[in-house]
Amino acid sequence: MKVADIRIGLIIRSGPFQGRSARDQLDVALAAASLGFELELFFTDEGILQLLADRDAQAGGLPGGHKGWKALPGLTSVTAWAAERVLSSHVDASTKFMLEVKPASQSQMACRLADCEHCLVV
Repeated sequence: MKVADIRIGLIIRSGPFQGRSARDQLDVALAAASLGFELELFFTDEGILQLLADRDAQAGGLPGGHKGWKALPGLTSVTAWAAERVLSSHVDASTKFMLEVKPASQSQMACRLADCEHCLVV
C-alpha cells in the first residue's frame, strides 16, 4: 500500500487557543498532508472553531483558528466533517470556514472514521 492510499482520520476536539493542543492539531494535520496521506478531519465540540477565519470569528465574539488550515487542500485530499449538533450550537448559516465542512450525524462520522486506516484523537 502506497502512502497516498492511506487515509488518516483526525478527531479535533479543542478550540483555538486552548493551550498548546490547538496548534498541535494543525501540526499533525500538516505533517500527515505533507507526507501525502489522505485526511479525514472530524471536528467535534469546540474544535469546529479552529476553522473560523479570524474576521468571522471576531464578528461572533469567538477566537479564530490558524490560517494554516487553508493550506491542507493544496497538499493532499482533505475532507472535513462536523457533527450537525456542533454546527448548530457553535455557528450560524452565514459562517464561513477555511475549509469546506460537511455536516454529518454522529453515526455517519463513525462510519467514515471506521473507513480510515489510522485514527488519532488530537
